Amino acid sequence: MGTPYFTFFQLESLFISDENDLFRLRLGRSKVECGSAPDSLRGDSYSSNYNARNIAKTNHDGMFFSAWDSDNDYFSGNCAEIEKSGWWFNRCSAANLNAPMWNSSENGIYPPDGVNWQSFSGLQNQSLIETELSLLPTGAHFSFC
Repeated sequence: MGTPYFTFFQLESLFISDENDLFRLRLGRSKVECGSAPDSLRGDSYSSNYNARNIAKTNHDGMFFSAWDSDNDYFSGNCAEIEKSGWWFNRCSAANLNAPMWNSSENGIYPPDGVNWQSFSGLQNQSLIETELSLLPTGAHFSFC
């Protein structure tokens, strides 16, 4: 079993548009209250092999919602189909909290899906076991720390 990770990550605001705008995701400022995982929703900037181009390709801010039957991402394939979930994909993801959790197959090959917050490991082949998303009214204060 791998190292357990914990982070409490907070967005100042989050907005999802209506169906006419394909449920576009807009993110406000973010901060890590406690823990070690930075903002994976704004793209992978923590892996040693990632550069500005990679960060732009994995930024979820401003992306449209994609599903297996509604491909609205910027990838040539269908990220929702590949990652087995609906999400605000760009050219697929550095974060996907909506995917099914998985374990490695018998031959040790990992599929490209799984509950993912890539800044935990710098890898996309580790599925998170549990996530929790809480929406609070403006001005409410809450912390898991």
